[in-house]
Amino acid sequence: MTNDLRAPQLHIQVGSADEDVIDLFCSTFGGRKSITKPQSMTKRQQYKWALVGSKAQNVLWKLYPYLRAKVYPASFALIPNYSRTQSRKKYWNDKTEFNIRQEMKKEITEFNNRVTI
Repeated sequence: MTNDLRAPQLHIQVGSADEDVIDLFCSTFGGRKSITKPQSMTKRQQYKWALVGSKAQNVLWKLYPYLRAKVYPASFALIPNYSRTQSRKKYWNDKTEFNIRQEMKKEITEFNNRVTI
């Protein structure tokens, strides 16, 4: 029996105008590469690398010692266990786990929306 508690998934991404950087992430960690077209003549084309779920969490554990600006949201992202069975579920039956993930998602979103210098 499923209920209406949709579980937030862990998504990590790296963006760069240097395609070699994104290719390095793809070859090292797997994941998906995408290209964003420039929105004006003065902007550069952007390349993005992304990973989701337990694979994203495993990569985050490897990168964590090297993080500086994003240590705070990474700490929240590493708390829940994105196991193989959990990553395939669309819904949670456990309201406590759902509430924990919702609160972490809120904290991470608020942090990422702040201006970092």
